[in-house]
Amino acid sequence: MLNGVRGDNPNWNDWLLFFLNVCDRMADRIHKKLENADQLAEHGLKQCHLESERNVWLYSFSDPFTTAKNVAHGDFPKYGT
Repeated sequence: MLNGVRGDNPNWNDWLLFFLNVCDRMADRIHKKLENADQLAEHGLKQCHLESERNVWLYSFSDPFTTAKNVAHGDFPKYGT
């Protein structure tokens, strides 16, 4: 399909439609993942009883590389209750 945009009579319409469809599908998938993460965060937050538990739980969603060392040193932002 990409070859169709080369040459004397390029067919940009098909390429742009393909590209926009792919972008739309990718955006839908990302949106679904974000909704699932949000639901998981809310469900887990209900299981937290202490403010420190809530802070660590929410921090783990903002930093995928959360380590026990960071948590032990308190090297993460505090979130409001």
